[in-house]
Amino acid sequence: MCQRTHEICNSAPISDKASRCLPTRLIDVKKDPPKLILSSSAEPASSYAVLSHCWGRAPILTLTTKNLEAFQQGLPISQLSKTFRDTVDVGKRLLRDFNVRYIWIDSLCIIQDSKPDWENEAPKMSQVYGNAFCCIAATSATDGSKGLFSPRNSMVEEVIRININRSRYPYLPSPVSITILNKDKWLQFIREAPLNQRGWVVQERALTKRALQFFDGEVMWKCQQRMASETFSAIKSGLKIPDDRLLFPQSLTANFNFREFWNQLLRMYSKTILTYPDDILMAIAGVARQFGEYLPTNNKAYLAGMWSFELERQLGWRTTSPGSKFDLDRRGSPSSNVAPSWSVSAINSLIS
Repeated sequence: MCQRTHEICNSAPISDKASRCLPTRLIDVKKDPPKLILSSSAEPASSYAVLSHCWGRAPILTLTTKNLEAFQQGLPISQLSKTFRDTVDVGKRLLRDFNVRYIWIDSLCIIQDSKPDWENEAPKMSQVYGNAFCCIAATSATDGSKGLFSPRNSMVEEVIRININRSRYPYLPSPVSITILNKDKWLQFIREAPLNQRGWVVQERALTKRALQFFDGEVMWKCQQRMASETFSAIKSGLKIPDDRLLFPQSLTANFNFREFWNQLLRMYSKTILTYPDDILMAIAGVARQFGEYLPTNNKAYLAGMWSFELERQLGWRTTSPGSKFDLDRRGSPSSNVAPSWSVSAINSLIS
């Protein structure tokens, strides 16, 4: 439905200057077994999906200078992590249903033991996510061993629906449908999902058009115009399910609120955790670059996570109270040379 009827989701990408740009390498799921290819050999006007995942502590097979040639002949599927194998399966469904032939997985498409390759690919992250057909998110997986799909108990009904018919209750103005669910459980599995706590995911979420999020026991869909899940065909404000979409439009309109978008991004980012606190600026560098390109002002110097056109307002940030679950002991602080003390990037803490 999104591809057919959502005008915003299917408009020209905001990264229009690079809209035909593909990642350097892609995984071709049409091949058996899937294999790593250079994007220069991909089909014209190709589409691809990206994976968003937590690396975690479990060892995973990655692309290195030693296995690069072998991966180009075919990926050793049995040696891949469960999350990567599941992603290949989802990729094959996307190929069948939407003609999306390729997938991109960071650790299988960037040479992990090559600093030059990382330095070449890292600046392209905003384009990689911004030009993807969709993002496949392993939201509840702490590492590659967990996979996308979780076991389900078919005997347990998480949501109960009661339909009240007017023939029995004629005083009702129209048929009434009542939904009963454990709202606290919903909020918990969304807010506390491992991927949603990862700092780098904020940038990924801001730049992708569509996201297919795999939670424990639930798959959720998010795009520019709709939030939905297996349980709810449309997630509405009345359900009070948190809307964590960062609606950076695929084509800019006159009513786009630059100020509110960046403030929302900073608030969401401050709730996350970085494995390496010194990455605090790098982890949003891609979306900052994209954002700065389209600011309708000449006064748009980027100042360590803040903007010159809005600096007076943005300097009014404050941290959460000491002792909360977002305290500094849990999150760590960047080195003193990462950002000046007046910047939101000088400290890893919940801000408002």
